[in-house]
Amino acid sequence: IIDNNSKFSRQKMTETMAEIRRVMDDHEKNILQNIFYTEKEQKKRIEDYKIPLTNELQRLNMQKVSFEMLSSMRNRTKLLEAKERFDDYVNKTNEKLKSLQMPPVTDYFLEGVDQLQSVKEKILQCGEYVEISRYHNPQLEKFISENGTKQELDLKLRNLTDSDMIFVADMLRNSTVQKYFLRTTAFLE
Repeated sequence: IIDNNSKFSRQKMTETMAEIRRVMDDHEKNILQNIFYTEKEQKKRIEDYKIPLTNELQRLNMQKVSFEMLSSMRNRTKLLEAKERFDDYVNKTNEKLKSLQMPPVTDYFLEGVDQLQSVKEKILQCGEYVEISRYHNPQLEKFISENGTKQELDLKLRNLTDSDMIFVADMLRNSTVQKYFLRTTAFLE
């Protein structure tokens, strides 16, 4: 009986904790996966946003180099023509930049994480190992110890509880009593 109870208790505890671990691992995996996908998508949107800006920066640098070359020649006619092209370029670039919209940022927070400490404490209270103190009835113990060596044990006039009966059964296993008498209760119909 002891081995079966012990085996059952260990097995139940092991299976329950394994299930809790599995649930927690799956939950953690799902949350981390959501965070990863959100961050990956946001980085992609930012990179996609940076490409046209980088292209415009390169065009601006080309315009700047072209302007510097014309300035060094000191040809005012060509500078005026270049200024018109540059003004057109600036206006077109300004329109392009206005049409570019910042990528949306997905805000998120981890709801309920602050509750994990209290859940942890509740889990630690569940399945707690508690030793059950042995039942004691000093009067019954004294009676059995004084009369347990006899061949007969009369328990008729004692008001025995279920716990008392378990105690009596345990004591009788190790005694020389061959007969015992219990009070019988008659029920009227």
